[in-house]
Amino acid sequence: MIPKISDFGTARLFQDEQTHAITSKAIGTLGYLAPEYFREGKFSFKSDIYSFGIMLLEIVTGQPIIPPQSSDGSVGLVGNVVRNWTEGAADDLKDPAMGEAPAEEIRRYIQTGLCCMNDSAENRPPMRQIELMLQGYCPIPDPQIPRLPNGWMPNAPSSATQTQYNSASSN
Repeated sequence: MIPKISDFGTARLFQDEQTHAITSKAIGTLGYLAPEYFREGKFSFKSDIYSFGIMLLEIVTGQPIIPPQSSDGSVGLVGNVVRNWTEGAADDLKDPAMGEAPAEEIRRYIQTGLCCMNDSAENRPPMRQIELMLQGYCPIPDPQIPRLPNGWMPNAPSSATQTQYNSASSN
């Protein structure tokens, strides 16, 4: 669990006035790739914001984005964070190694991470705003919950949610 910021940096590929680009092949570590980059080869400064959001959630939870293979119906980091956030149990996500970190701070970090992971690149906050959000100097918008590849819906009841997770992971 030592984050490597070297995976970020697609923004360095831009020319001075360029704000976005399209590639023929997505490269990078799976799990950190922004949806628009992974699906369509489109990247922008906001692609790195998505990756930063993933790394922030990894730090807060102490869990890797890509979990070790398991057969227990595990939903992975993003699915676990989304489920706990929508069910009001974000406090349960804190890495025990963080000790007595205030619950309010943990929720602020998780909410900021989720905002960074917005499915729409243009709705992700700029890095300066993220810095202010993390420090508690500006309000954090309600995150738009990212789509999950297994079809989990945030408004489903918990028991139905787990069944849907389990059936999706066994396919």
